[in-house]
Amino acid sequence: MASQQIEALIARWMEDEAFRDRMRQAPVQTAQEEGFVLDDEEQRALAALDLNQSDDELAAMANFA
Repeated sequence: MASQQIEALIARWMEDEAFRDRMRQAPVQTAQEEGFVLDDEEQRALAALDLNQSDDELAAMANFA
């Protein structure tokens, strides 16, 4: 299961277009600047994501069920 920080980051992503734009440019830096505390593994995973996919594609990847 994803950490609470990742879940909060995803919620912010879904609600805030300016945040999405910043995340697409510099995901780890933006997350840190916005106060998200991610461990090394989470930072590596975030950096490896292709955030240029459509919002629908990214939302499908964020399904934690």
